[in-house]
Amino acid sequence: MEPSVYGLETIGSLKYPFWEYLTYGLDVDSFFGAQSRGNTRPQVRSEITNALTFSISRYVGFSLRHRWVYLYSAELEENYSDSQFLTALDLGIDYKIW
Repeated sequence: MEPSVYGLETIGSLKYPFWEYLTYGLDVDSFFGAQSRGNTRPQVRSEITNALTFSISRYVGFSLRHRWVYLYSAELEENYSDSQFLTALDLGIDYKIW
């Protein structure tokens, strides 16, 4: 049986409308934890996403995002970091199935 991992996770989100058609978004998700058995070795996982969203109409938007990810495991004595730039066409539709 694998040992349990205990830790603290923080999640935050901020949306700030600059203008009616331009919104800035910031999402933060991080976790710090350790295993429950004997030699507690820390683990860290963090992800930060910045986004600019341009509203083309009520239902269509275009967004540019930057995502940064960091992982650390003391057990493996390794860390990993990556950065991505994403573009997306966002569709905001509501539908119901009866």
